[in-house]
This record gives sequence, C-alpha cells and structure tokens, in this order.
Amino acid sequence: MQKPMIKNGFTFIEALFALILSLLILSSLPFVVKQIATYKPYSTLKDMDANQLFHFIQDEIHKTIHLTHTPRGIDLLQSDGKRITIEQYGSSVRRQVNGQGHEILIHDVTDFHTVSENEYILVMSVTTTKGDSYEKVFSLIPER
Repeated sequence: MQKPMIKNGFTFIEALFALILSLLILSSLPFVVKQIATYKPYSTLKDMDANQLFHFIQDEIHKTIHLTHTPRGIDLLQSDGKRITIEQYGSSVRRQVNGQGHEILIHDVTDFHTVSENEYILVMSVTTTKGDSYEKVFSLIPER
C-alpha cells in the first residue's frame, strides 16, 4: 500500500526564492545603515529658515526672464509680466509683487546682501541677528 504524499513542506523553488530574497535584503542593509548614520537634520530652526528662504527664492528665479540687482535686494521680471521684489525691510526680508503687498520671507535678519557676478549668476548672503551667516549661489537660465 502506498503512503499518500504530504504537501505541507516547502518546495525547492520556494526555499530558493526565500534565500534570494534574504540575500537581497541583507545586501542592501549597509546602504540603509550608511544613510541613517550620515543623516544630519537642521541644527537650529534658523538653519531651516535660511534654507527655506533660499529654496523659495530659487523657485522665483526659475520663473524669471530678467533679473535686476538693486542696492536693497533684487527685482525679478517673470514671464507673466509680474515684477517680484525681494529686499530687506527692517530686520526681515520681504517679497512684493508689482510694488504691492508685504510677504515676509524670513525674520531676524541683520544683513541681506546680493552680488550679481554677471547677468546669469547671483550670490546671496543672509546674516541673522544671532550672527549666523548663510550664503547661496543662484543661476538664471538664459533664454534660447
């Protein structure tokens, strides 16, 4: 009399699949650990404020067709005809559209300085009231 086959075990294909999956997970583990080990959050809230300011200005510059450097800040002429002004206003940096409005981009600033190296490069520096200084280089993509 023949014994019935037991079908509760693993097949060779299933075991091979589990082995390959385990090896893939283990091989990617060093990369994940390295990313976690090198993660650096913002050390202060002001670092995050300055980074957000630079990110916002970068977005404005990407929409710009002409950039004008002024003693107080920058004027950006956008493709839809709007003139965006970003300048220091007291201890803040503000944004105005067509000379109207008053949108504060960052507070507690002692110095907001822009230098235009050429018509396509802008270097911006911000110094906070605590003495922290941040600098970023922006590039304006020329029209073709």
